[in-house]
Amino acid sequence: MLHDLPPELVLSVLWYLPLQSIQSLRLTSRYLNDLVEANKISVYHDAALYHKFVSSSNPSLHHIIENRYGTLWSGVDEWSDFCRRSFQLERNWIGKGVSAARVLSGAGNDIYRIKIDEKERICITSHRRGGITVTNLFPDEVLWSLPTFYVRRCAHCEYDNGFLIFDRPWQAKEVWRLAKDFSPEDVTSAAPDHMQLRASDYARGRHQEHNERGHFRPWSLIALPEPTWAFRFVYPTLITAGLRHAYLYNVCTRELVQVIDGITEQDMTIHYVDLSSRHVFICHQDGVRIFSRESGLLVMEIQYVHGTRYTQVALHFSELTPSKLVSPVVIASAQFEVPHRFVTDFVAGRSFPYN
Repeated sequence: MLHDLPPELVLSVLWYLPLQSIQSLRLTSRYLNDLVEANKISVYHDAALYHKFVSSSNPSLHHIIENRYGTLWSGVDEWSDFCRRSFQLERNWIGKGVSAARVLSGAGNDIYRIKIDEKERICITSHRRGGITVTNLFPDEVLWSLPTFYVRRCAHCEYDNGFLIFDRPWQAKEVWRLAKDFSPEDVTSAAPDHMQLRASDYARGRHQEHNERGHFRPWSLIALPEPTWAFRFVYPTLITAGLRHAYLYNVCTRELVQVIDGITEQDMTIHYVDLSSRHVFICHQDGVRIFSRESGLLVMEIQYVHGTRYTQVALHFSELTPSKLVSPVVIASAQFEVPHRFVTDFVAGRSFPYN
């Protein structure tokens, strides 16, 4: 029985238990409840680590809450409360909790792309009729916008860490940045052109009442050497793909940092691109090609098989040999189906179970 063990050993046992078990023990034993209550900080800090709500590098609860945004974290000052809210949030994401929906109407009803910044409490949208709108989340009101005659219809936009990127037709990408994050003196190489500056002046004149909250100013104009078909931004790197080449730019320094050649073969049409710290992903009509960012070489190719509904593919580096790295991988039909949804999931470097 746990009651017969020294308190130090009982606390060591609790380190290996999930929150549900800890709660059950507290409800079934007054002794264990009193022991947990007396050591609440260490018990629930360990539970946060067990559930991976935090990493071991997090120095304090105060530091963690400072870097989380939203009303969910308001008033959290104990590890037990932090664990309770984190656990509930996970349940909400997997559909086992209660969530509340709220309508944002300020951006209109022709929305094409959506980006959310929880830290700044803004919603960025591009539109089917053209233009870009920045809307405040609480309350719902327009803070800043670019007009329909400046941003093309159905413009694809990317956003991360204060940088907003959208495309001009064919061979250029505009990079804008939150106005509060820099001064005009910071803009040197790859500077914005006169069209961006005029559009910025126009937008600032239309939205003077919010003291530049949610306002963007032009940061740079990236002119590409060829027409491109898809782009993706994961701070600080922008990847944009042409017919045969993928170009990777550092948006902070405005420099081209890498070109990956041979991303497609004949008759391949690029549908989407993505990147991680180690890989570049090129999605085309017949599958996915994965390139190493370190070497620029093709390391894996996943081919589409007609009838595949939902598939997980995991890349385990320990099992790969040089010959296997360039071998095509055929996606087998999954054992279960998701109606009306055709999705292929690829996880580089780790595998995980679906519940």
